[in-house]
Amino acid sequence: MIGFWTLIKRETMRFFQVPNNTILPVLVSTALYFIIFGVALGERISTGSPEEYLIFLIPGLIMMNMISGAFSNPSGSLFVSRLLGYINDVLLSSLSYKEIVSAYIIGGVIRGIVLGIITWITGLFFATVGIHHLGWFLLYSILTCVVFACLGILIGLYAERNDTLNIPRNFVITPLVFLGGVFYSLEVIPETLRQITLYNPLFYMINGLRYSMTGTAEASIWLGAILLIALSTVLILLCTYLFKIGWKLRS
Repeated sequence: MIGFWTLIKRETMRFFQVPNNTILPVLVSTALYFIIFGVALGERISTGSPEEYLIFLIPGLIMMNMISGAFSNPSGSLFVSRLLGYINDVLLSSLSYKEIVSAYIIGGVIRGIVLGIITWITGLFFATVGIHHLGWFLLYSILTCVVFACLGILIGLYAERNDTLNIPRNFVITPLVFLGGVFYSLEVIPETLRQITLYNPLFYMINGLRYSMTGTAEASIWLGAILLIALSTVLILLCTYLFKIGWKLRS
């Protein structure tokens, strides 16, 4: 297990060693979200007090940063290792394809969870929100990070240039997150936007985490759980298969 744990350690320490690029920007942007949307605009956005809107907002921002962290870690790591050629050292080691994929996924999950915790701690300076259902909290947090870590692996394998690496995050993931109910409730938006949100898979992830922390949900949490289990299973199998056949890895 030494090789497996070493790869996990590398994938984890790579973002801890550059906190100015991986942690500090999340901390600053999260604080600005809380100040602008929660404190400055919270009373106008919500039907109640600004604190009630902050309690609604915190789970959404936690999920947003977990998604970003879980996706960025393996995608950036694989892209750079392929670009510089040291992915060959990993492939030539005694690690199995399952161990390699698992290590990249675990690294992404750890980064996502760490950013989620940082977001949560930042939010506690503005409003108090805890965990209402621990089981649902762990399921939605971990499986969401697994799903986006797998997507990060796929993009890290596919990307040939740095701009290709950023396109899915900037033009797919970020719009889906913003249209997934992070900042708004279904009750206060027009019917057209409401229907768009209901067809957005990220809405069910955000909704599930919000339920686990506040006890309120706008959609079925079971549907979100089934979606996450199905997506994570399919994506893990796909990533393992691509490593096995050496897609974009063998010349």
